[in-house]
Amino acid sequence: MCYKIGDNVQYALEGAVEIAGAAISWSKSVGFIENPKDLEALALTVDDCGDVYFVPAFQGIFSPYWRDDARGLWIGFGSNTQKGHLVRSMLEAPCLRTCEVVEAMSKDSGKRVTKMSVDGGMTVNNFMMQTQADFMDAEIMRKEEQEITGVGAAIAAGLHVKYWESLSEVEDKIKIERTFGPQMEQPAREKKLKRWSQAVQRSIGFGWEE
Repeated sequence: MCYKIGDNVQYALEGAVEIAGAAISWSKSVGFIENPKDLEALALTVDDCGDVYFVPAFQGIFSPYWRDDARGLWIGFGSNTQKGHLVRSMLEAPCLRTCEVVEAMSKDSGKRVTKMSVDGGMTVNNFMMQTQADFMDAEIMRKEEQEITGVGAAIAAGLHVKYWESLSEVEDKIKIERTFGPQMEQPAREKKLKRWSQAVQRSIGFGWEE
């Protein structure tokens, strides 16, 4: 159960992605980047990831694999690989992981996800939001409020003490700042997801055999 307000009961599926913003913090800590705000500009110095993939399984990989023997992996380097390719692969990784979780939810529920509402620090990156829309083949709706969890808790408390009488009174409190629509063709999307799956499989079980 997701929540219950009065007689209104809503259910939800939850999926866990192990590393997202933490990968950016890690890249800064090892000196790969200086300022996270520069990532979008760096990613746009190249047209694609150059077939480089970054699997941020630093301490295992969660939904839908649930493998604690997975480890972080950067794969696909070539002599033409540039910093932009590496940065782009880092920003694509959480989008690809989200696609896997959403696909698992679609299979469980029997319903295709065509829209996704997003918030949080990483959502300010327009490149990532467009990438998420492309990989998911869905609309990505970015809220004006970046930390929506706190707002939701405040709304729930307000409803409980009757500051608002019903959900209909607060539905327009959280505005959509921008919507990103998919622009990627299906063959390119399928190829991308297939290559990502290959990278993930290579990250599982690394170094566990003596």
